[in-house]
Amino acid sequence: MKTTPLTITNPAALFDQFSERSQSELLKIRKIIKDDNDYLSKSPRTWGIKEAALLIGRSMPWLRENDKDVPRNRQNHGRWTLPRINELRDQVKTRVRRPESAQVTIMACVNFKGGVGKTTTAAHLAQKAAIDGLRVLAVDLDPQATLTFLLGGLIPEVDVNEDDLINPYLLDSTDNFASAIRETYFAGVDIIPTSLPLQDLDLALPNPELNNRDTMGSAVLRLRNALALVQNNYDLIILDCPPNMGSITANALAAANALLIPLPPAAADRASFMMFCQSLSLFYGHLGRDLDYMRILISKHDGSAAHKFNEGRIRALYGEYVLTHVLTDSTEIEKAASYMRTVYELEKPLNSRETYQRSLDSLDNCCGEVLGDIQRLWGLNHEG
Repeated sequence: MKTTPLTITNPAALFDQFSERSQSELLKIRKIIKDDNDYLSKSPRTWGIKEAALLIGRSMPWLRENDKDVPRNRQNHGRWTLPRINELRDQVKTRVRRPESAQVTIMACVNFKGGVGKTTTAAHLAQKAAIDGLRVLAVDLDPQATLTFLLGGLIPEVDVNEDDLINPYLLDSTDNFASAIRETYFAGVDIIPTSLPLQDLDLALPNPELNNRDTMGSAVLRLRNALALVQNNYDLIILDCPPNMGSITANALAAANALLIPLPPAAADRASFMMFCQSLSLFYGHLGRDLDYMRILISKHDGSAAHKFNEGRIRALYGEYVLTHVLTDSTEIEKAASYMRTVYELEKPLNSRETYQRSLDSLDNCCGEVLGDIQRLWGLNHEG
């Protein structure tokens, strides 16, 4: 029987092998998803007449009468894409858009503890906003690049080269920053992707020998200045932050006028959040800037007695700043992610119908609450 060595004499070479094997495996998975399974391919999802009519804000008879040439599936049922739904919304003036007089909402999804659901929240919020008709830019600021993988369908280090990252725009010049933006297949959602070399930016930004302060100004305001060049093209910009309080997170906090903080209802997460609050207090004390919006989202809630107890403590401590709805822990979200998808990309359940519907309801409630708040922030009436 082969014995695995206890001592690793060349760990760099070992992990290089692991990296190569992992990249090869990801490419195989993507090929299977993209080429060999129509259901799981990254193709634009469609909506049936009942869902489409609801999104447009008109009745099903109205939709049948006013859009007779809609593409049909094998069962001869009409299927509406999001661009087509938006065209009809624009015709009847039911599409929600940010008023020109309102400031673009730049929302940082942040917590310096990992595993709290930041990327899950950012990805689903981006797509729900697009489903509602908004123009969204998602910015992946975590070198782990999960948002890049999930929203963009891009494999870091394979589809995203070092030259594609935001590093040079935050270190050398913001010129051509728009070239960092890529369209996703999901209508209304663009992404600035990332990969592992983004972590070099965390080291370079605070280094006076590397950060070009004389020409680029304050190292903490680089992302804000870069986003200012493109932000008017969007209604909502979502920043998916890394699980730390490094230079990249500081840039996100300085750029954002809104914060969304996912917080699981567990004692360890509550304790971590207390320390995070101290860091935020110091940061905003030095920055001297107000926020238009801040909410805590209770995430990864499994419905257990322990989670309900900790939810109660969170609500008792932070009151009105906690969203009314909670994001439930869901196998549907996990399984969809394993196929490079979100729940909003699914037209059929991956698990049971009940599991899918519970997950969808939870996401709709949480994302809808946040988006309703944003509309009120813009001075729009919103019922929900």
